[in-house]
Amino acid sequence: MDEIEGLTDSKQDAGEPVWLLLDAALPSVYAGVLCRGAWLALERRDAPAAETLFPAVETALRRSGVRLEGLSGFFYCEGPGSILGSRIAAMALLTWRRRPGGEDLPCRVYRNLDLLAHRLLAGGATPPFALCSDARRGHWNFVEVASGGEIHAPRRLSDEELATRELPMWRPEETGPSRPAPVETRPLDYDLSDAAPWLYRGSLARPAANPEPWVIKPPEYQKVKR
Repeated sequence: MDEIEGLTDSKQDAGEPVWLLLDAALPSVYAGVLCRGAWLALERRDAPAAETLFPAVETALRRSGVRLEGLSGFFYCEGPGSILGSRIAAMALLTWRRRPGGEDLPCRVYRNLDLLAHRLLAGGATPPFALCSDARRGHWNFVEVASGGEIHAPRRLSDEELATRELPMWRPEETGPSRPAPVETRPLDYDLSDAAPWLYRGSLARPAANPEPWVIKPPEYQKVKR
């Protein structure tokens, strides 16, 4: 397993390294506390992040017996998905890292479609296959897993481009009305209950100076002439 250096050290000065995870890009919002590839506590809320993220964090910390001051670092899902949910989680992490003693805490970021690809591979899915999620405005987030199990970088495809992809394709389940995909997809619950060990793999989570929502192309704003 391609493990991230430092995450699997047996001891640190303050004991075992403990990490807080925030994942709020999809309708299922997660807050979890993990140590050495296992959850100490994991909270899931199926409601908007603005309502549920901080109560979920409070509950996860209480159940794990860990305080913010005892954390070794953070995991952050950068998307794709809800920019609002991702920004709420990012602002929380930035705030906690700026408190006294938190400035040097590391942050590792990952993408939800990549994590689902790891889950499918671990569950025995045979590549090649693909995953997609609605990017709105006639486009889709798309991740392809090659025949050798390599997870390709995400792309943004139009409805017409996605319709030409002849691969078994999974799509995370959404709450409320959802736009039909232009190709047959298989529903996949975004469940992180067995995902803790995968976060320790360098192929999934990577270091980031500051957490930011993932976008392929930054939005362009037209200046108003006065």
